[in-house]
Amino acid sequence: MVAGFFGVFQFGMPLVGWMIGSLFEPFVASVDHWFAFVLLCSIGIHMIFEAAKPERKQRPVSSLSIRVLSILAVATSIDALVAGFSFAFMRVAIFQTVITIGVVTFTLSAIGYYIGDKLGNFFRDKVRFLGGVILIGIGVKILIEHLS
Repeated sequence: MVAGFFGVFQFGMPLVGWMIGSLFEPFVASVDHWFAFVLLCSIGIHMIFEAAKPERKQRPVSSLSIRVLSILAVATSIDALVAGFSFAFMRVAIFQTVITIGVVTFTLSAIGYYIGDKLGNFFRDKVRFLGGVILIGIGVKILIEHLS
């Protein structure tokens, strides 16, 4: 059920972002690289600061109801919405792309669900920090490519 929710939302959100981006492409095509740079760097910096915060006690989740899964799936797929927005400017094969994203997300979520409990506490902050650095790097790469 967890993998299904995440897979469906990661499939749907870039598709919605692509539809919105297609409408606004003529207006933002000249500044999309700046938008991607600022957004990716902001998220990356936030992730790095979150990883550096002292350990905080977390409440155990009592159940994974449909409501909780829906909220988690939306929260974790907002970046996919933004990615979908940028797909409109890159002229990608949108249906093949979102199907691939959905299937990969489903598969990795299913695997992650089973091993996350055992390894999650050990790797949590290290992976969050690394993810932040990677997002900043991607943002810088996009900016450099578009400015050169």
